[in-house]
Amino acid sequence: MAAWPCFAPPQTTYALDNACPHKKGPLADGIVHGSAVTCPLHNWVISLETGTVQGADEGQVATYPAKVAEGRIYLDAAFLMQRTPA
Repeated sequence: MAAWPCFAPPQTTYALDNACPHKKGPLADGIVHGSAVTCPLHNWVISLETGTVQGADEGQVATYPAKVAEGRIYLDAAFLMQRTPA
């Protein structure tokens, strides 16, 4: 099962798989800058909005609808149930 690290720049919450498409680096340990996260293993930059790898590198990370309510992060269960297991 994938982990969904959530990054929260002001007034925005993102949720995506916790594995870089390059070498499965833990994105939750990466550095968030603007609306992107940099993988801690090999510096791949991934868009938090789309999950697309930026720059000359290629790849995609699954993203998930997320919202914050009452101090908790919620993912859409119906959306997750439709997802095909990896």
